[in-house]
Amino acid sequence: MSRKFLETESPAWVAEGLISAAQQQRLLARYPEGEQAVALLPLLGGLLLGLGVLSYVAANWQGIPEVLRLGLLLVALSGAYGGGIYFLRRGQPALGVGLLGLGLLTFGGGIVLTGQMYHLVSYDARALVLWGAAGVALTWLTQSRFIFLLSLLILCGAQGYSADQFGAYSYVAMALLGLGLGSYWLRQPARLTGWALALAWLAQMGLLVNTEHYPSLWLVPLMGVFYVAADWLPRRQLAYPVQLLPLVGALGLALLATSTFTLPWLRRELAAVGALYWLALVGLAAASAVGKRRQGELSGLADWLLVLPVAALPVGPGVAAFGQLLVLYAYAGLVLWAGYREQWRIKVNAGTLLFILATTAAYFRLTWAFLDKSLFFLLGGALLLSLSWWLRRQGERALGKKEE
Repeated sequence: MSRKFLETESPAWVAEGLISAAQQQRLLARYPEGEQAVALLPLLGGLLLGLGVLSYVAANWQGIPEVLRLGLLLVALSGAYGGGIYFLRRGQPALGVGLLGLGLLTFGGGIVLTGQMYHLVSYDARALVLWGAAGVALTWLTQSRFIFLLSLLILCGAQGYSADQFGAYSYVAMALLGLGLGSYWLRQPARLTGWALALAWLAQMGLLVNTEHYPSLWLVPLMGVFYVAADWLPRRQLAYPVQLLPLVGALGLALLATSTFTLPWLRRELAAVGALYWLALVGLAAASAVGKRRQGELSGLADWLLVLPVAALPVGPGVAAFGQLLVLYAYAGLVLWAGYREQWRIKVNAGTLLFILATTAAYFRLTWAFLDKSLFFLLGGALLLSLSWWLRRQGERALGKKEE
């Protein structure tokens, strides 16, 4: 909750008698203006100062005697980590975390500079993965979102470097990100770290598919792992932002299956994935069902309609595309129904958008070949606007009844 949200919503709460004016002021007092901005200043200041010193030392590295180089690295590391621990214990978390982050960056810089000093030749990204492992350990020790995000960047950078320079995929880096940082997020879930972890996992899985030359459809179950993990969160509100990325990817594939132009490619991909792909999807769907049942969210199983293998059916491309359109309409209808039943505006709006997308795909698929193009856009626009207005009106009526 933020001060801006409280300033916007709390007057209505007072007017409705939910809280008193005194309680409103007490709530606002817990979120003083500028607190977050002020807290960021020592963190950013410490980082910039330390990076400036490191940059200066790196630029003059060759002119410094070897013993002094090692001494500088040890002093910088011990100073950053020691200072971070000191300020954390003194109740100054922003400055303490900033110095610990500086220590983590110094550790990585020390690895690179030491390798240059002794002319070490690397044949893999092991050193960078070790740096990422230090970040994961520091994340668990400090419980800091900043260190968490910094560790994500380090592990993604290590994976990218390994793929680009050595043509190899680091499964250790993947395990550190998925198990180390992923398990931390499950214990300390938050929207920001969830979004960042989802994007980092997508980058890791994309590099895996590209480096190991797997069929690109393997991204579906690989991202599905993240979707299923979110189903087991104790607070469902934190799961939806995290699950959005896998859902958007699955929806994109479903839309591709409605076109006879992309359907042949999709069928080749489905033929290449093998039985293990389908077993993985079935296992993930079962785990998702158990998680959703524990949360009382079985209606969310409709999401798995998006990965139904309609394109793999032994029928003509036109029939397969039409079948995929029916699946999209069914999914949109189930999301709308769940939104009306739960009286949840976000889900109603999502169902409306899905219905419009399905109608757009159907219009392009069924009428583009024989309908005049200008008439196509006129009728299509009128149809979509009418559907949008009608569905939104139905949602507002349903939500209005609940408020009464």
